[in-house]
Amino acid sequence: MHPIALYYPYVHLRDERWLKCAALYWPRLARLRVGDYTPEDSPTARALAQELDWLLEVDPRRAAMSVEKLHPITDQPSAHAALSGWTLPKLTEVLLGDGFTGPARSDALDLFVLTAFETLVPADPDGRRRA
Repeated sequence: MHPIALYYPYVHLRDERWLKCAALYWPRLARLRVGDYTPEDSPTARALAQELDWLLEVDPRRAAMSVEKLHPITDQPSAHAALSGWTLPKLTEVLLGDGFTGPARSDALDLFVLTAFETLVPADPDGRRRA
């Protein structure tokens, strides 16, 4: 497998001279580009991409979908909030005790509270840590 250089963080190849030097040095060059975005490339960049297959377009969405969600504090893998097992009654019991009865809340607020809590506390309601 030949090495491929990554042109990052820009999509547009900004310097024609640099591009020509890179074409002499690297076997291939890849840039991140979302599928429906079309950059305005120079004739040199178009020739390197279309005629020589030297310039590769990589859509980052596929790779982003495969990245495991990590907890923002511990950097441990974190399950999606829908799989965590937390419910608003269980959350209320854990945080405020058994006898708490509070005002009725909307579904949107419940969802926000559960999502925010799952972001900070990635554990089962029974107190077990996820591996």
